[in-house]
Amino acid sequence: MSHLSDLPLPLPGRSGWPWTEESPNHGDTNARLSLPRISIVMPSLNQAQFIEEAIRSVLLQGYDDLEFIIMDGGSTDGTIDISKNMNPCCHFGSVNVIMVI
Repeated sequence: MSHLSDLPLPLPGRSGWPWTEESPNHGDTNARLSLPRISIVMPSLNQAQFIEEAIRSVLLQGYDDLEFIIMDGGSTDGTIDISKNMNPCCHFGSVNVIMVI
């Protein structure tokens, strides 16, 4: 599970969830441990305007056992750079982020 402190600082002017507000606690840790592993695949092509917010929104859901695959179709607008910037912070706990570019 990720927290705001695990993610890069937001750009100036970005506030609220998922930029400056933490996700609510989703209950008993023991109950969450029994949840199955899920995989999320996020396709992307030239989504620089939205990609960081989309990645943060998935990571801040509070799900403990997550495989998150970001597949880019050859973006030329900075999407790949933004995704790579988010990648180092995405390997924590049982969350595994895979980027396919």
